[in-house]
Order: sequence, then C-alpha cells, then structure tokens
Amino acid sequence: ATAVQYLKRFYLTNSPMTYHPKEIMRTAVYLAMKSEDSFHSVRSFAEKLAVPTEDILAPEFLLTQGLRFTFDVRHPFHGLEGGFLELLAFTNGKGEAGAMIQKSPKDIRQEMLEVPPKAKDVKELVTRCQTSHGRAKELLKTAALLTDAYFLYTPSQIWLSALFMVDETLARFYLDTKLPPTSEMKPKLFTVLQQCAGMLRSAPAAQPDKEEKKELKRIQKKLEQCRNPQKLDLVGINQAQKRDADMDGGGGLDGNVAKKRKLEREQSMKESEDLFGPVLGDKKG
Repeated sequence: ATAVQYLKRFYLTNSPMTYHPKEIMRTAVYLAMKSEDSFHSVRSFAEKLAVPTEDILAPEFLLTQGLRFTFDVRHPFHGLEGGFLELLAFTNGKGEAGAMIQKSPKDIRQEMLEVPPKAKDVKELVTRCQTSHGRAKELLKTAALLTDAYFLYTPSQIWLSALFMVDETLARFYLDTKLPPTSEMKPKLFTVLQQCAGMLRSAPAAQPDKEEKKELKRIQKKLEQCRNPQKLDLVGINQAQKRDADMDGGGGLDGNVAKKRKLEREQSMKESEDLFGPVLGDKKG
C-alpha cells in the first residue's frame, strides 16, 4: 500500500514517458519496505526479482526527490482495526460512548442488537461485526489504493466510508455513539462519507479482464515509442552523476558540465514552483 502511494505521488510531478513505471515500481517497493520497518537487503530483494541491484538503486534518489523526501503515508487500516475493536467492546457491554453521549455500556449493547437487521443474540452480532470488518478491509486493500481517495480524504474518512459501503446501518450506529443527534457536524460528515464511498465504488477491478489487458498492451506499446530517449538508461545516468560528483569534489569537473547541471537544477525548481505555486512570503508595497 505504501509503495502504491509512492508511485502515485511520484507521477504527480513526473511523466511515465520520462520514467517508465516498471523501472520506478521496483524502487518504490524497496523504499516502502525501508520506510515501513520491513527492511531487506538490496541484494536479497534483487535476487527475488531476478534483476541487478543497480536497477533498484539507480532510481532511488530520483524517487525520493519526487516524494519531496516525505516518506510517511497515513493508511486507514489502523483506524479500521481500532473501530472494529470498539464495536466488539460494544457487543460485550464494555464499550464507552463519546463524551457527549449519556449512555451506559449495557444500553449501547441493547441498541446495537436492535440495529437492522436485528441480531438474535450477541454471538450473531459479533459475527456481523467480523464479517463487516473483513469486507471493509478488502475494500481498503483494493478500491482505496486504485482511486485518489488518499489524496482527497483523511484515513478516518476512508475507513468509515468502507464500513459505510459494506454495512451502512452499523456504520451509522457507530457514529451515533460518537456524535449526539443535535451535532451540526453529523450531516456534513455523512455527506463526505457518501462522496468517498462513491469514489471507492468507481474503482476499477483489481484483476483486469481481457479487454483491459488488451488496452494495457496497447498503452505499453505506445509508451515504448513515446519515451524520452535521454532517460532510457537510468543506471547509466546514475553512474555518470556519480562520476561527475567525484570529479567535482576533486576540482576536475568541466565548466560546461557544471553549468549544465546548474541549469537543470534551476529548471527543476522552477517546474516545482509552477506546479505547487511560489514560496509564500510577505508582499512588498
């Protein structure tokens, strides 16, 4: 999930015609493993993919630049797990409602048993929560990653929308334990959750069908013909940059090359400002 978000962030400011997704994808997975404290040596990782280690390391700094050195990704999975544990606590008569809800744990459990479709007993209610949790988690592993939900909604809104999709009445009950009926925030929150749920519903299938595979092959063939020839060999570019850096450190970098490097850095900074706007500051006059 983290690697998918890295790819999406990277291609906000870079084109697939410049950097092929297949070349960036491997590095994104490797960088995500390090970020999520699931580190494997680059050699063992490269052996599993049957590629040279340099193919993974060469785009690494390029990717980190595209991410603006922001490696943290807030996922909705932790929120879903916390909400699921709260629902189980409600079924056991031990859960506590929000500070503005004056209800005892036993009252909450009784109300939960009455949530349509009504459960015969606590055991059936627990099974319902477990089923909803599993289905919502599957949505987070597929639809949430295949859409722009991470860019437009908070992690809590995403997991609540997933629960809203698989069991709307249970999701509404959960929110009723957090917000009083008179809360002005509640209708606004439901509107946002419905919008997010609509986005999740529009997600493409995780496994493409025959027509989609045919279209992907067409795009792949077209991409190969439209690529920037100066960026085809990322390994070679990375090695050249290392050689230039060594020469620069020893005072041997050619003046024309140094000037070219400076112009490229300035152009890169200008492009980033064009996308995100100039640096904020006080206006004079």
